[in-house]
Amino acid sequence: MRKEKAILIGDKEIVARELTVAQVDGLLTGSEEERQLSAVELLINSTIPLECVILSTGLSSEYLNTELTPTEAHTIWQAVEEVNSFLSELVSRLARITTEIEKAGKNCDEPSAG
Repeated sequence: MRKEKAILIGDKEIVARELTVAQVDGLLTGSEEERQLSAVELLINSTIPLECVILSTGLSSEYLNTELTPTEAHTIWQAVEEVNSFLSELVSRLARITTEIEKAGKNCDEPSAG
């Protein structure tokens, strides 16, 4: 059963839902282009990216970046993290793997002594 958490932001009820495996796979196989962090992501101390919050809540990027106070945004991110507890670990693990791959690539580019 999919986990859900309902929160109230002002007079609006927002439901954070656990992402499905297919949704997580879509995030992982999505665009590999680097993008700049959005304003709301810069305010929130979380490893959960904006795209995950959008998928989990159904809220738009525009709403998340223009209609909320930092406290409200933090509350939404916390709810998404609560029902998707695996996401923080996944994002951290992927960051470590990416760092290791980049290091290995740099080592391959260096001329060998011999």
